[in-house]
Amino acid sequence: MGKLLRPDALQAFCVRMDSCFGKSAQARNPLPIGVQPNRQDSRFSKGEACPWPVQAMLALTQAGKTTMSLRKGTIVLVAMCWVGLVPPNLWAQQGVLARWWHQLATDFWRNNCWPEPFIYPNRAAVRVPFQLMVDRGWQRHNTLGQEYFDPQTHALTQAGKLKVRWIMTQAPWDRRTVYVNPGPNAQITQARLNAVRQEVAAYVSAQTADQHIALSQLPEAHWPGAQITSIGQRFQQAQPAPVL
Repeated sequence: MGKLLRPDALQAFCVRMDSCFGKSAQARNPLPIGVQPNRQDSRFSKGEACPWPVQAMLALTQAGKTTMSLRKGTIVLVAMCWVGLVPPNLWAQQGVLARWWHQLATDFWRNNCWPEPFIYPNRAAVRVPFQLMVDRGWQRHNTLGQEYFDPQTHALTQAGKLKVRWIMTQAPWDRRTVYVNPGPNAQITQARLNAVRQEVAAYVSAQTADQHIALSQLPEAHWPGAQITSIGQRFQQAQPAPVL
């Protein structure tokens, strides 16, 4: 619980305001507590500080109608002083009061909801690197390297046709893109693309076949066939015997 905004605290605050304006407590001559301020009173002549918001807050607090914390009371007090000091013709220009009130409400809800309005972009920024890893992993998995093409005709081998078939029928819908590693020159690269395009057209229409084909700039990851065969054989040998 914060400190309550008492009448004596407001009275002291009023005296400090007058001292800032170069006036003493006697020169201010405040209205008695509970008396409604009169804007036309001679004590509020032009050029003097406008203490009527302070008097209003004193009256409400003395009457027991307002109980607020020191922080909230200071905010309300400053707002009332600002409204009283702004010329009336300024409010009519370009909706100054409406924009100020809208910004005040926006700041209030933004501060009370923090960090919810701002945490979602931070979460998205954290997920971006992982999404890039997933995309690169699918790209490497769906890439046809030189081992999937005939070295003489540059047509797809049987292994290349089976991989294209798996990509176009088994992969998730948003991952059905066949990536082709470029060849040593433009002619070989174009021959590889034509071979893949012809195979992809067997699963989709010829008009949309190009949408499922792209060049891959990722370096090829080569594994010697003998090493792959050895790994498979050792895996089979390490399996335990079946037992009922």
